[in-house]
Amino acid sequence: MSAAHLSLNAVARALGGEVSGKSSVVCPGPGHTRKDRSLCVTLSAAAPDGFIVFSHAGDDWRACRDYVAGRLGVVARPSLPCQTSSALALRSPSATRCGCGALLGVTLPRLGRGRRGSGSPLE
Repeated sequence: MSAAHLSLNAVARALGGEVSGKSSVVCPGPGHTRKDRSLCVTLSAAAPDGFIVFSHAGDDWRACRDYVAGRLGVVARPSLPCQTSSALALRSPSATRCGCGALLGVTLPRLGRGRRGSGSPLE
């Protein structure tokens, strides 16, 4: 069962968050305070679980997905290993925006303080 049958208001209530835009809810991520709104959950019929998660706090997407699935009473599908590199993800036309404006499908490398991005997709 997926979250596709749920309304945005029902999802917001279940997650302790609020509706944001036409298809998203912002809410606390796993282990965050009730006032936190760092997790964006976008309902999507194209997503295997019926929703897409994005953490503005940098939480692991799998933990967020499992947290949301548990709160909504749906069974999350097992994760498949990622087979695209950061450079490929940056060029991917499949990268989309979450309802709260975050770019999904893009992973950027973390650069240390004072280091140049030599050889990185950012160059």
